[in-house]
Amino acid sequence: MISPQAPPVVAFPYDYAPASIVIDASARRLYYVLPEGRAYEYPISVGREGFNWTGTETVSRKQEWPDWYPPAEMRERDPRLPEKMTGGIRNPLGAVALYLGNTLYRIHGTNDAKSIGQAQSSGCFRLINPAVVHLASLVEIGTPVSVIAELPRLPRVSGGTTQAPMPSSEPRELGPQAPGTPSSARDYRALREYTIGR
Repeated sequence: MISPQAPPVVAFPYDYAPASIVIDASARRLYYVLPEGRAYEYPISVGREGFNWTGTETVSRKQEWPDWYPPAEMRERDPRLPEKMTGGIRNPLGAVALYLGNTLYRIHGTNDAKSIGQAQSSGCFRLINPAVVHLASLVEIGTPVSVIAELPRLPRVSGGTTQAPMPSSEPRELGPQAPGTPSSARDYRALREYTIGR
């Protein structure tokens, strides 16, 4: 049994419905959209050149430890492939496969962690097995899946809170200060130099 492994939560203020999947092929990331402008972000492997694609599908089936039937054209390219490979840890579809519509494409697991972040597949999307088990626990039959070329990059979010923002030139209310507390970076440097000088 493989335990689910949740990925980081990131900011995702795009016009996609919660409980949908968005795949950014360029960044090699899969997003499961959460409420309030957030999403789980999973690193994935995507289709290699000539096998990449964009479009919209829905999850039509979920299968744990699925059997794999390499398509005829794949077996022509690699005659060593069998007509059928029974599901299991050595099966390239991994612990779970999410089938996309009536296509041959899937979101599925892999035990080849080195392939994640690469463009190596024949159009499917691979996640490490613990990650795909987590994703499958969220996904229902009929979940929409949007495969797009690229999303604009955004600041990361961890644990539902944004990273510390960059310093701003705009004044902001800091609340009451204790006596002797420096009120700016310049005051802090002056206080530090004074203290060190003593």
